[in-house]
Amino acid sequence: MRACVISMMAAMALTLALGALGSAQADDAAQIDLPPIDGPDQWHLMTHDDATSTSQCIGDPKTPLCAIETVLACFVREERQLYLSGMGVETVRFNFSKARPEYTQRYWVAGVEMVSEKNKATYKKVRYLKPQLDDIAIKIHDAPCYDQKCYKPVGPPTIYLVRQNGDRWKTDDWATPRW
Repeated sequence: MRACVISMMAAMALTLALGALGSAQADDAAQIDLPPIDGPDQWHLMTHDDATSTSQCIGDPKTPLCAIETVLACFVREERQLYLSGMGVETVRFNFSKARPEYTQRYWVAGVEMVSEKNKATYKKVRYLKPQLDDIAIKIHDAPCYDQKCYKPVGPPTIYLVRQNGDRWKTDDWATPRW
């Protein structure tokens, strides 16, 4: 009987500890400036300059979305420094091409989730992604625009894994699930 009571007390202590862990993760997520999920008709625009882009933080990855928008801007603008900043790295292993002023990109946030033990395996199934606990997974639907004509997004949204990097964020990797 005494062993049973001790086992029940240990089980209750474990349950409380796991509940506190889940609560701590929820508290961590609440302290992070996560972007709201947009509707499919709420487009953001990435252009060749800050004045006409909807993002107010290109080059300053102070939030998870700012890190992604910095990387998006680097490819629209073909700017090496934006890649370094948005990815939180010191070198680029490829060459950028010449910027194409006729090319812009529109995008919307389709989903946001903190990587946890519960969902980590889901993100591992997406090619090349190596999620870590507490990464932020942000799903972005994007569509290219040429000479101000924008196309519809095709397929599922791209998943960006964003990780805290000191007081900044970095886009660790991204991939589009197969469809």
